Amino acid sequence: MRPWTIFGIYTAFIVLVLIGAYMGVIPTTIAVVPMYDSIGHFVLYGIWFYLLHSALQRKTVASIPLAFLILFPLVVLEEVAQIFASTRTFSLSDLAWGFAGMCTFWLIATVRESHKH
Repeated sequence: MRPWTIFGIYTAFIVLVLIGAYMGVIPTTIAVVPMYDSIGHFVLYGIWFYLLHSALQRKTVASIPLAFLILFPLVVLEEVAQIFASTRTFSLSDLAWGFAGMCTFWLIATVRESHKH
């Protein structure tokens, strides 16, 4: 599959997760998995970044990945929107975990790219 197709499918998945969260279908806590929400932000946003970064052929603007410049504002807006939703809770911690995931997956992409040469 092409990178843009994979990114599009994953973006649709992210949208479905968000819809489920806003509808209250996705639980806010899962007792058997500590920190599942934080892990979710880290992994989901990290993978989303990685897929867009790949689709954009690792383009940067002033040494900042274009994928980050596109996605992080969306992630911030989504987190801020939670202030107005009865089923969601705004959290700077969630934002930090999403940022950490994007940075980690950028590092993974960079290491993978350096090993190709």
